Amino acid sequence: MIQIYPDKLHNKLAEKLNKCYILYGSNLLFIKESKAAIYKVSKNQGFTERFTILLDHKTDWQEIFSIFKEFSLFSRKKILFLILPEQGPNIVIKKKLIVLIELLHSDIILILQIPRLTKRQENEAWYKTICTHSILVVCQELERRAVPFWITSRAKKLNLTLDDNSNKLLCYYYEGNLLALAQTLDKCAILWPNSYLTSTHIKQVIHNAACFNPFDWINSLFLGNSQRALRILRQVQTTDSDSVILLRILQNELLVLVKLKRKMLYMPLPILFDQYHVWQKRRLLLNHALQRLDTTKLTHIFTLLTRIELLLKEEHNPSVWIELEALTLTFSEPEFPFSF
Repeated sequence: MIQIYPDKLHNKLAEKLNKCYILYGSNLLFIKESKAAIYKVSKNQGFTERFTILLDHKTDWQEIFSIFKEFSLFSRKKILFLILPEQGPNIVIKKKLIVLIELLHSDIILILQIPRLTKRQENEAWYKTICTHSILVVCQELERRAVPFWITSRAKKLNLTLDDNSNKLLCYYYEGNLLALAQTLDKCAILWPNSYLTSTHIKQVIHNAACFNPFDWINSLFLGNSQRALRILRQVQTTDSDSVILLRILQNELLVLVKLKRKMLYMPLPILFDQYHVWQKRRLLLNHALQRLDTTKLTHIFTLLTRIELLLKEEHNPSVWIELEALTLTFSEPEFPFSF
């Protein structure tokens, strides 16, 4: 299987149009632009009929198979875009995908959007079968440290140059939302074509469009970055997110941390990471948290979690979010008063 990034897809499409593409990840901008690029080249080669289907337990597979098997002198070439479930395909979907891949022919292009994959799923027969016929386009979210370089590159394509302060402003106000960031850069290109932009320009067009999820908050907690964690928590609160979900995810992550801390005394950490199915990308973070948070600190954190749990039983208690802020500070301030 060939694996490429979205910025290299145009070159690959210019070489040859493949029968199957996997858009792997959940970055909305990368998925949108990759799909558009495939559609554009496909249309030029006669693929004018498009179908989009979200796969779930109610999927009509006969309808999908009929799209593949429909042959006539007058039928048009087709593009079938299938979106897999966020949690991964069930047994039925896996079996049907294997059959579907075998039915691929020159008059149809299959695009699969796969939001996420576990290591176990990557080793399963359905995925290996798909990979033998596919080009995989990595559409995952960018690491924070990569965003400034992406902004510079994107601006260059629009004949724009940004100073450092402009870049930092864009990183801050559009964190986790490349789609909105790209739209803002497009707007800049219209307002100030072929220009060198400073923070004065950027302040005229920016708005707070940052998007965070519970794991962004938890990652900042584990790193001890209270300022960033508070910002994320307050942003999440404005989106009417459920505090219960936030708390449950944190509880699960902390329980794993406690188990690791106990067992690492007599078992190597890499083996424990494998046992608890910790993703490679999270291992460095958890290792840092294990070194930083001692048993006493974790006990205090669980005490505060219990207090928040009791508050949650009181419907719509506004003090829950205040307590979550106190919890956030507890992760980084060794002498923070727990009676706050």
